[in-house]
Amino acid sequence: MRMLCHTSLCAALLLVLGCGSDAGVSKELGGTAVTDENIAKYLAAYKKMKETASGTLAKVSSGAGIEAGQEGFDSVEGACKESGLSYREFTMLNAKIGAIFSIVQGKSGMSELSDMKDAGMNAAQAGIVQMEEQLKNPDLPAEAKQQILASIAEIKASTQKVEMDWASNKAWADFVLSGFEKLTGFVVNPAEAAAVKRNETAIVEAYAGTQPPRHSKADFEKMFKGEM
Repeated sequence: MRMLCHTSLCAALLLVLGCGSDAGVSKELGGTAVTDENIAKYLAAYKKMKETASGTLAKVSSGAGIEAGQEGFDSVEGACKESGLSYREFTMLNAKIGAIFSIVQGKSGMSELSDMKDAGMNAAQAGIVQMEEQLKNPDLPAEAKQQILASIAEIKASTQKVEMDWASNKAWADFVLSGFEKLTGFVVNPAEAAAVKRNETAIVEAYAGTQPPRHSKADFEKMFKGEM
């Protein structure tokens, strides 16, 4: 599954500086709404924090003490204010967007894997059809016929195993995603999930720096045909 984990210097900085229960997130993850506007503010603050997080963490790790921690907190709070958020609003959005984003990425990854599996199965079936056409040739040598029949049997056995493995793995992946929602006490708000989905590219770029390539079922079909 192609799931981008929401772990970063920014998150580490927040942990080092401390997010007390008052500034943290309630079990229900209520509070500040995840909207297009708030996502833009959050990402602006997030990027500013990433620029200073490495230096602050290095100072804290080297034993610079309270001064370095306070300096780091001031930079975090300043980034929030410059972006139009309070520190509490940022931590709330950080948790909510991170949780929704992980679920959205997980489901997107499963969808992409499903498309790849289906394209592969279609390609295998097309190969079987071609070989069955060859078997209709009355001049086909017996040895070649046996080889083709063996290949068809092998492909059918492989595709059957793929289907069985897929069903098993998908059930496990669905269980993990469902468990993640339950363990965090979080039920995805459709409107907020839609907002994260609309801003997915910007969020990925803020978290990882680049947008991993996405492939459609048509792309996978071209790959199996050797056209990509």
